[in-house]
Amino acid sequence: MNALLTPAKTFANRLKYLHKFTLVFALFLVPLGILSLGLLQDLRGEVESIEQKRHGIEFITALRPLLEKVPQHRGLTNGFLNGRKDFGPRILSKRAEIDHAFDALWQVDEALGEALETDGRVAELKAQWESLKRDSGNMAPPAAFAAHSRLVEALRGLLLHVADTSGLVLDPELDSYYLMDALVNRIPPLTDSTGRARGLGAGIAARGTTTRDNKLQLLILSQEIRTQLESLKHGLEVAKGANVQVAARLGTLPRDAFAAIDGFLNVVQARLIEPEKTDIPADKVFAAGTGAITKAFALFDTALPTLDGVL
Repeated sequence: MNALLTPAKTFANRLKYLHKFTLVFALFLVPLGILSLGLLQDLRGEVESIEQKRHGIEFITALRPLLEKVPQHRGLTNGFLNGRKDFGPRILSKRAEIDHAFDALWQVDEALGEALETDGRVAELKAQWESLKRDSGNMAPPAAFAAHSRLVEALRGLLLHVADTSGLVLDPELDSYYLMDALVNRIPPLTDSTGRARGLGAGIAARGTTTRDNKLQLLILSQEIRTQLESLKHGLEVAKGANVQVAARLGTLPRDAFAAIDGFLNVVQARLIEPEKTDIPADKVFAAGTGAITKAFALFDTALPTLDGVL
């Protein structure tokens, strides 16, 4: 061992004290530098991850109006095709809103599409909407309803894709994970199911008659909505329990949304499912469903920046 150390000792003995101290300092500095470099790389990776997640939030913010407005167009069109021709001007107004929402989404996709790997999906959705806008007024009511629902499903598919490619689904913290879950996996299916019940109910009310199949559809949708509500409630309770700031930001919005959807389901049960003959105006069905969905999207619109704040 001494023989191995002899060259190092000889070298050290030849150095002046200043050089010896410099050598010792360098020997400590090199591993410290390596450690610091590793920490900087980890920090850079974390910053890039947060930036990518925020890209996802920005994209979802632009996508969100379509998740509300396309189902509204579905419900109005179903009422129109079942006899409520006075819905025509409202349909045209809603189409203009959807066109504007697609334009806004297109601009965001131009900026973020490559990072989020959207791969032309927005263009495909826009083409699907243009076809629907052109043809839905001449379709049979069930066909028009189904075509709208396919577009809504495709919009939700894009939402899920962006949540994946942005890394939002990978966040391990309880507050951010359950907020993400509410925004991606809970509220969109809930509003879609409620929108389908609204659209189907508006069509039944417009005709003034119902069938056993219609009632069965509404019963199934009602149970689906209640199941989705329970899942959303659980996730938000976990998020609020994990972070008091999340609870403060959301405030009464969850309770308000749940109450509004329960109220709409009561209308569906009492005025569309139980009676032998339907006497509720289509406007009232559509307004009750829209009010419930609006409350759910108010929750969505607050939860989204809340998620951004806890990343």
